[in-house]
Amino acid sequence: MKITPLEKLFEEIQDYFKIQTELLEISAKEKVVKATILLIYFIALTVISSTFFLMFSMGLAFLLSNDDDYRGFFLLSLIQVILFISVVLLKRYLPVKLKNHIKTQILEVIDNIIFD
Repeated sequence: MKITPLEKLFEEIQDYFKIQTELLEISAKEKVVKATILLIYFIALTVISSTFFLMFSMGLAFLLSNDDDYRGFFLLSLIQVILFISVVLLKRYLPVKLKNHIKTQILEVIDNIIFD
């Protein structure tokens, strides 16, 4: 049976679409893997930094307490509350233009990591 040029064209188009779908699947899998690696990295970084902050805070609290067992913890808690309030107020009063600039910079960095 002789294959006409039209049938050959249809076969080549089918092969092309199969290859394109496989390429899209592989590309999507790579993006998922990169996003997962990034997520694991941020989780590990968060756990390590939280542990460091906890241990540092406890050590500083004991150092500040001298003879009184609780004074250092109260002082350190007061400092942390003041820092927390200042961060919240700073975030609230940042200009919208600056917030949008920071968001776009963060999204560009994430896009470069994921879509490279």
